Amino acid sequence: MRNTVYLHELRNLSITFPGDVYSLAAWIVASDRARSIQEQAKAQYNSIVRVMTSINGLIGYIASMTDTHSDDIAKHFIDAGIPLGATLETDGNDPEVPVVTSVKTALLHEDGIGMRKARVWKPSRKKTE
Repeated sequence: MRNTVYLHELRNLSITFPGDVYSLAAWIVASDRARSIQEQAKAQYNSIVRVMTSINGLIGYIASMTDTHSDDIAKHFIDAGIPLGATLETDGNDPEVPVVTSVKTALLHEDGIGMRKARVWKPSRKKTE
C-alpha cells in the first residue's frame, strides 16, 4: 500500500462540484505546512515535526462540510484508486499551494490565538439565576 498521495492525484476527483476535493486538499496541505512550522518552533532538542493529514482525514472534512456520510465519500476515493490511509502531500508542482516558510508570531505565542488554541478553547458557562 502506498503511504503518500500527491495533491495532483486528486485534481479530477469531485464530490459536490468540479475541483472541490482538490481545492480543499490544497488548503489542508498549506495549513499542515503552517502547523508544522508552529510545532517545530515549540519543539525541543531540534526534533523534526511534520503535521500531515491522511486521506481519511480529508474525507472527514469533506463529510462535515457536505453533510454526507464519510463512507459514501470514501467510495469515491476507493473507486479512484486512492488509498485511504495514505498521507496527503504536494510534490511541489501545485501552484495553488502557497509556499509556507513562516507563520505569524502570534500563533507561536502561548497566549496567542492559533489553530490549537481555537480548537480546544471552550467558553465558560456562568450560571444564571
